[in-house]
Amino acid sequence: MTSLQEQIKQKEAELAELKLRIEQEQEQKLSDDEKLAIQLHDILCTWNHTDGCSWHYELNKNVHDWNGYAHSEYLRKAVKLRNAMEPLIISTEDALRIFKIVKKL
Repeated sequence: MTSLQEQIKQKEAELAELKLRIEQEQEQKLSDDEKLAIQLHDILCTWNHTDGCSWHYELNKNVHDWNGYAHSEYLRKAVKLRNAMEPLIISTEDALRIFKIVKKL
């Protein structure tokens, strides 16, 4: 490999690392309900993500628009799920595990 190709490969690796750090910083800024909404969307959404679900169109450089239709719907579901599970003494993690199991059936 030439020196320039090695430099390009190194810079691409550095860029990938920076992008990952940005994603991690964005994730740390999310509330617990927003994190749950993302997980619920990943598990429950069965729409075509080209023209049936606006979730990915509501992302701008990996920043979620919680006022967008799909995001606000899943955020609403996350809050409802958390509120429903609390009196039953079921953790949201357990509820998510149950959703994943049911989805595989």
